[in-house]
Amino acid sequence: RHTRYWRDWSSDVCSSDLTRDWPGPWNLDPLGEVYGPVSNILIDGVTASSATGLARLECEPTAPIRNVTLQNYVADAPSGGITLSDGSFYSLGGNCDIGGILIDGLGGQLVSTGRSPAMINVGPKTGHDLTIRNVSALLTPMTQLITIGGVVSTTWERISIDGITGSSAVQTQVVAVSGNTTVSDFSLSNLSMSYTGNGYVDELSFNGTLGKLAVRGIQTSYNSTNPGGSVINFASFSGSTIGAVEVSDLQMAYKTGSQKLDGIIFISTGAVVNSLQVSGATFAGVPLLRLQAGSTLSRYNLTNIVGGTDSTVVTTIGTPTAIGPGLLSNISLTAPKRLGEFYGTAPIDLTINNVAIDTVVAGSAVGSALWIQGPAVTIRGSGTDRIINWVGFQRNSAEVLHSLNQDWPTDVRMLTPGNGDKAYNTNAASACGVGPIISDGVNYKNLYSGVVCN
Repeated sequence: RHTRYWRDWSSDVCSSDLTRDWPGPWNLDPLGEVYGPVSNILIDGVTASSATGLARLECEPTAPIRNVTLQNYVADAPSGGITLSDGSFYSLGGNCDIGGILIDGLGGQLVSTGRSPAMINVGPKTGHDLTIRNVSALLTPMTQLITIGGVVSTTWERISIDGITGSSAVQTQVVAVSGNTTVSDFSLSNLSMSYTGNGYVDELSFNGTLGKLAVRGIQTSYNSTNPGGSVINFASFSGSTIGAVEVSDLQMAYKTGSQKLDGIIFISTGAVVNSLQVSGATFAGVPLLRLQAGSTLSRYNLTNIVGGTDSTVVTTIGTPTAIGPGLLSNISLTAPKRLGEFYGTAPIDLTINNVAIDTVVAGSAVGSALWIQGPAVTIRGSGTDRIINWVGFQRNSAEVLHSLNQDWPTDVRMLTPGNGDKAYNTNAASACGVGPIISDGVNYKNLYSGVVCN
């Protein structure tokens, strides 16, 4: 039974009366709390401050919260942020029905508090869809800006975050998804952050189960000398299983220091990623993709990559549980550390198309595009545009290396003969000379003259 006035039980009202628009500007001091059941609310233009937070949405299994918009919230003094259904008021069992939530516009003097440790706190309940847009975090002294999940199982169908700008001088996780969290569809777009402190940074840390992740338009600047962390971290505190990951338009500026990021995309021990596709990345100083020992990546595709000084496109630490077929395509590197570094025993199957590697000064020391220490490696593909003062392979001892890429430049002595294997020999001292070579399974020989390489 619903009425226009809470003490008036004289008449019912129809559903059209339940839509409420509460336009601002508002000037609030106490915590704004909304309890279910409630639906179709717009709260716009709130300027406030509260040690316990700007707003809180609370629901229970029989008291849903649906279609609520919190718009243009500004903290005009040190204040906690916005909290969604963290369960502190309800101890009832079952799933909380919350969805259609839009937070559009949040900024000001936001600080960590006991009940609101982050700018936006999404608590451990079941939710349908959540959209967060236009968050300003200018020198916000918070270690976490947006937190999702907690120690209790959390399930959301869709979460979309679009537009986070700011800077931080402290150890920061911009978006932290905790363990026991399941999200079917997650997107993070248009994030622009600058870091000036010597602390660990994760822009997206995901620990849980994720069906699909799309990350687009990330611009990051590390201006400290000793940063650590990653742009995207698939964490492993309680194990993570990730379905399909798509990353595009990623730009990172990096000030070289004694400590480096773990990797722009870091897959931790115990994490499982089924597929990863990166299309468009510009970076320097660190690996683009790094796998820790005990991690799993079933397949990966890295295209349209531009790497600068001391960059590496892909590397493994120790032995991943499994690393599936990979594709590196349209790669341009200038004075990098490597195209790839592979350690451990998990075999590597890599297709390389259209790669260019340049050094800064012609005639500088020869480097190797791929460093191999432990695993057997097979290289496929074609179209190595140029590798100036570089060789294709360098191995630690007697690793098994096969090339099925006719354009791949390497010293024939590094290769293990396999029937139909092919490469481009760079060893002028070999009897077969510099040029394309092919194997009959026993020896390599010059593709044109037939002279056997020694």
